[in-house]
Amino acid sequence: MVTTLAHYGEELETQLLLAKVFLNEGDTMHHTLVRKQYPDQVAAAERMTLDEALDQFLQVSLPQAIYANPPILAKDLKLPTATLYTALERLSPFSSQRVNHSRSSH
Repeated sequence: MVTTLAHYGEELETQLLLAKVFLNEGDTMHHTLVRKQYPDQVAAAERMTLDEALDQFLQVSLPQAIYANPPILAKDLKLPTATLYTALERLSPFSSQRVNHSRSSH
């Protein structure tokens, strides 16, 4: 029973994302489903591969970050740590130099 409740909680958390939006032109905010408010963006996101989505997320998020702790970020994103490290390597301007350097030193 606990596993079932945890599964439903996770499904609600990942599928029923909320957005805060302003009512008309006033100052009053309300909540709406992201899927309802931004259907084109949701459809585009659903067409992305995991690698594409992760690359886009990291390219937007990392420049704003003071630092990133890959194991904690991977846990928060519910990803294997190796998947996040692979994405970070793909985006690093030094990754090919690092790979070449490590290969030439052996």
